[in-house]
Amino acid sequence: MTVEEDRDLYGPSRPLWQRIIIYIFFTVALLVLVLYFLLPNKGKINTKINDFLYKPTPTAVNLDSRYVVKIQNFDFDPGVMSIKVGQSITWLNLDAVSQSAVADDKSFNTGILDINESKTIYFDKPGIYTYYDGLHPEIHGKVIVKQY
Repeated sequence: MTVEEDRDLYGPSRPLWQRIIIYIFFTVALLVLVLYFLLPNKGKINTKINDFLYKPTPTAVNLDSRYVVKIQNFDFDPGVMSIKVGQSITWLNLDAVSQSAVADDKSFNTGILDINESKTIYFDKPGIYTYYDGLHPEIHGKVIVKQY
């Protein structure tokens, strides 16, 4: 089979510039598909990396600031919080990484708090509740719940 017969078999030969454009198109399409399935959030841009790079401003929390424990600089602020039975505390993550608050006795757990997320825990029994960060166990805090 000659070169001419081969071209007739597969249709007319495309000019070089068209073949380059087609090659680039299919390469980019393949790259997009591969990245889509390799990213941890199935196609969503990793927001933790973006948030770390662009340092988001904290979202407003519409609460009495006396009952908010801020998680920032790998620390609970304040480290010790005193409240009365029936009150609640909100943990607000202002760090550049995910954090959590877990009671030593497992009586409460905020779950994983991403950047600028918060979780409110209601306390209905008096006592001293020591807690730690479930993702960074070296971080500790304490809640003192007093009877009226």
